[in-house]
Amino acid sequence: MIHIASLIPAIFLAATTAAQPPPDPIAGVHLLEHPPRADAPPMLATDADSAHSYDALHLAVTVVPDLEEREFAATVTMTILTVDSLLEAVPMHLLAEVDSAFVNGEPAEYDRFAQTLTITLPEPAARGDTATVTVHYHRNLPGGDISGGMIYNDGVLYTLGEPYMTRYWLACWDLPFDKVTSEVTVILPDDYLVLSNRSRPLSLSLIHI
Repeated sequence: MIHIASLIPAIFLAATTAAQPPPDPIAGVHLLEHPPRADAPPMLATDADSAHSYDALHLAVTVVPDLEEREFAATVTMTILTVDSLLEAVPMHLLAEVDSAFVNGEPAEYDRFAQTLTITLPEPAARGDTATVTVHYHRNLPGGDISGGMIYNDGVLYTLGEPYMTRYWLACWDLPFDKVTSEVTVILPDDYLVLSNRSRPLSLSLIHI
């Protein structure tokens, strides 16, 4: 499910799950050589959709770009299902300045290290428990020859997340094997139009500011 708020003459918002450089190896994920080419780089392979401490189920995303200041603010609420027998913290990928974090609507402590944001749960969660984790953050909007993230060039704002660059604009578990449903709202002046890739019929809303 993708929910897009409309507003832009040339914004392309392509939400993928993916940032750079390639992540460190993860427990339960094995490196395999791609068979078609002998010189191909290692690829991540896993037997399950999620091979980490939790399964990301859904992302609710709101993005508010400020094109004059060349920056954006965003809020991401991730719904998760606990996979470990006991989950005490929720790690995710993000390269932005974090303003605040919440778990089930209550303020939560968090730590940043390199490309990882770790949010501490107020109480440990047992296997099978669900929770919502919300992050408010902001970041600059780069332009020019930039390879990924959210980019603003020549009046066009767009995102590129493959293979590991979604973390440059979207807080998420940034590995392609963990699939989520999502809803995305983009708020901009009403002379802009938002476009997005999607796998289901698009639900379109107008927000005039």
